[in-house]
Amino acid sequence: MTTNNIMTTNKKITLGAAGAMVLSVFLPYANFGPVSASLFDAIQVDPVSEPTLILLLSIGALVTAFLDKAKISRICSGVVLASLLYGLYQMNEAATVASKLGVDVSIFDVIGFGLYVTLIASIVGVIFSKDD
Repeated sequence: MTTNNIMTTNKKITLGAAGAMVLSVFLPYANFGPVSASLFDAIQVDPVSEPTLILLLSIGALVTAFLDKAKISRICSGVVLASLLYGLYQMNEAATVASKLGVDVSIFDVIGFGLYVTLIASIVGVIFSKDD
């Protein structure tokens, strides 16, 4: 009997995390008072950008997790995590410059629910995508 037909706990968690990354593209990533913007809105404005890469890597993590390619799925989740951390670093630098200009703003005032979901899902994807 082969183990290819058995879905392990790690595979279930990885598929859930990758699915959450894909679905979080439609959730608000940034809130500016009553206005919010999702990653999908950013992709519509500029299709050749970092949000498009995040969407493609999230889909890649989902497909490769389904096909039992755990190493590739981990790489995709890791690149999504790295790009989100770099984006948070850029937002922090912008908030620092704004505070020097007298505007009191924090990145936690701007970050939306979608970014949190993607961040947590990419961390879970990196941790749980492994060969059993």
